[in-house]
Amino acid sequence: MEIAEGQRFAKALLYKHRKLRQGFWGLGGLFLLLWLLEMLAAWTVLLLLGEKPAALLGTDTLLWRTVQAILGIPLGAIWICFSWNIWKRCTQAAGMLQPENAARCKNGKMLVLAIQNAALRTILLAAVPLFWYGAFLLAQESMHHTDGALWLFGAAQLILLGVLWLFFWGYVCLGLWCVPFVWFAHPEMPAWKIPLTAMAAMRGHRTRLLLLLLWYTVQCLPLVTIPWVLPQAGVAVTVFCNIRVQLLQQRQTIEKQKNSCHGTP
Repeated sequence: MEIAEGQRFAKALLYKHRKLRQGFWGLGGLFLLLWLLEMLAAWTVLLLLGEKPAALLGTDTLLWRTVQAILGIPLGAIWICFSWNIWKRCTQAAGMLQPENAARCKNGKMLVLAIQNAALRTILLAAVPLFWYGAFLLAQESMHHTDGALWLFGAAQLILLGVLWLFFWGYVCLGLWCVPFVWFAHPEMPAWKIPLTAMAAMRGHRTRLLLLLLWYTVQCLPLVTIPWVLPQAGVAVTVFCNIRVQLLQQRQTIEKQKNSCHGTP
């Protein structure tokens, strides 16, 4: 029900603000352009080394990742500035952004928040291959012992721990989705506190966000539908996250009023 209502609202908002649709088209085009630029840079390095470009998809995948790491800072900054400004424009069009807050949202803090988000996601995700590599080492070690059941048990535990950590990583990422919208509502909030507030805003709503993302992902599978579905998905996710931020503000206000009524500080 909520997904259907969000889709109807997204269509109406895009019909009223036609430039938003163009902005999301530009966002999708920018993503494709940056990806092609990374591929072109990696192929150029391979040609300079005397390798065939087809090796990029095989043994030299690591080279592509190295190029991504080098180009990640400038290209990531371009992507962040463009995408977060689209979210901001969409929030303004939906009437969920106060004019004074819009003026206080500066690009400097936006980059800090984006880098903070990316670092948190990367650090958490990096633990998963470490767990699985440890399981591989324990499984190898079990082959050198007559009684390797204990080693295999430890390997199984590390594999399970890696899977659970991967789910935890997804849980955190779904919570961090609200970070831009918390910043739009509270531009004065310290950068370190914004992710915590975003996690609190998404408490109990991650499953709905996941279903919303899956709903629009399925609609994009035919590929030819992407130009129509992508703007609707962007607006629907923007409205969803902004509503969660507003609900958190209402809960905090109610709690403050209850505390004041009971005379607690």
